[in-house]
Amino acid sequence: MLKKTLGTFGAKLIGAILNFFIIILLSQFLGPEGKGEASLILTSIAMVLIVGNLVGGAPLVYLTPRKSIFQLIQIAYSWIVIIAILCYFLVFNFNLGIEPSWAKHIALLSLIEGLTAVNLAILIGKEKISWNNFTSILKSLFLFGFLIYGFWIAQINDLSTYLNGLYVSFSFGLLLSSYFAFQFIEFKTPDKLGELFKTLFKNGLLNQTSYILQFLSFRISYYIISTKLGDSELGIYSNAISIAESIWLISRSIALVQFSRIVNSDNLESNQKLTIQLFKFTFILTLFALIPLNLLPASFYALLFGEEFSSIKPIILFVSPGILAFNLFLIFGHYFSGIEKFKALTFVSLIGFIITLLTTLYLVELSGTKGVALATSISLIATTIIIGYKFKVSTHTPWRNFLIDQKDFKSIKLMIKQLTIK
Repeated sequence: MLKKTLGTFGAKLIGAILNFFIIILLSQFLGPEGKGEASLILTSIAMVLIVGNLVGGAPLVYLTPRKSIFQLIQIAYSWIVIIAILCYFLVFNFNLGIEPSWAKHIALLSLIEGLTAVNLAILIGKEKISWNNFTSILKSLFLFGFLIYGFWIAQINDLSTYLNGLYVSFSFGLLLSSYFAFQFIEFKTPDKLGELFKTLFKNGLLNQTSYILQFLSFRISYYIISTKLGDSELGIYSNAISIAESIWLISRSIALVQFSRIVNSDNLESNQKLTIQLFKFTFILTLFALIPLNLLPASFYALLFGEEFSSIKPIILFVSPGILAFNLFLIFGHYFSGIEKFKALTFVSLIGFIITLLTTLYLVELSGTKGVALATSISLIATTIIIGYKFKVSTHTPWRNFLIDQKDFKSIKLMIKQLTIK
C-alpha cells in the first residue's frame, strides 16, 4: 500500500507542478482579471462534475468490483449527458454570476470531463491507481503545452487560449481513460438498470451531498469575491488558494489509496487502524510542507505571477491552518465513505458550509480577501474537529491513539527506508 500511496503522491506532485506552471502562465499573460475569469470557469465546471458524481463518483468505485462494468458505464454516461444539458440551460437562462457566453463551453467541457471521471472511477474501483495517475498527468501536460503554444508562439493572450487548451486536455483524457477502462468491460449477470441506477443514485446522494457542500464551502467564496470585490481580486485570491491547496495533494494521494483499499476490504478493525496511522502520517507531512510555504517572501510571488499579485502572502498565511485541518478531514472522510457511512459526512459538511457562508459574508466586508481566507480556515478547522470526534466515538478509539509520538516518526522513517531499498 505504501508503494501505491507514494506512487500516487509522486504522480500528483508532478500534476501539481504542472498546474503551478499553468497558474503562472495564466497570471502573467491574462493578469488578475483574466485569471479570475479562468478560475470562475473552472470552478463552474467542477461544480457540474460534483453533481455528475452523484452517479459517477464514489458509488461507482464501490460497485465496480461487484457489478457489471458495462451496465455501470451505461448508467453513468447517460447521467453525465443529462447533467451537462441541464448545466447549459441553467447558465444560459439564469443570472448565476457567470457570463452567458460561457454556457456552451462550461456545459461541453463538463460533459467531456464527466465522462472521463466515470472511466477513472472504474480504474480506481479496479485498484488500477497507476493508470488513473498516468491519465491525470498527461492531461495537465497537454494543457500546459497548449498554453505555451497559444501564449508564446501564437501570441493569443486572451481567455480563448485557456478554453481551447481545456478542450484539448479534456478530450485527450477522455480518449486515454476510455482505452484503459473499456478493458474491464465484462458481461456479468445483468441487473435491472432501474434498480442499479437507484442503488447508484441513493449511495451517491448520501455520499456526494457531503462533497457538494464541501465544494460550496471552498468555492462559494469565489462568487462572493467576484460580486463584491471584482474579478481582479478573485484572480489574486484564487492564486493564493491554489498554492495553499497544493498541499492537499499529500492527503488526496494517501486518501485515494486508502479509499480503494477500504472498499475492497471487509475487515473493519484493520480499516480503523489504517485510518489512524494515515492520520498521523498526513499530519506530519502536511505540517512540514506548510512551514516553508509560509516563509516565502511576498516578492517571490510577485516575481512569479506579476507585481499585481504581491498581496498573495497574507492570504496564504490566513488559510494555512484550514489547509492543515482539511488534510486530516480527508483521511477521516474517506474512511466513512469507504464503509458507506455517508450521513456522517453530510452532516459535518452541512455545518461547514453554514459556517463558511456566514463568516465569509461577514469577514469579506471587514478584511476583503484576507477575511475570506480566515473564514475558510475557521470552517475547515471546525469540520475536522467534528468528523474526528465522530470517528473516535464510532470506533471507540481513545484520545491517546491520535497523539503522535516518537514511535510514529520512527515507523514513517522505516517505511520510507524499506521502500527506498526495494
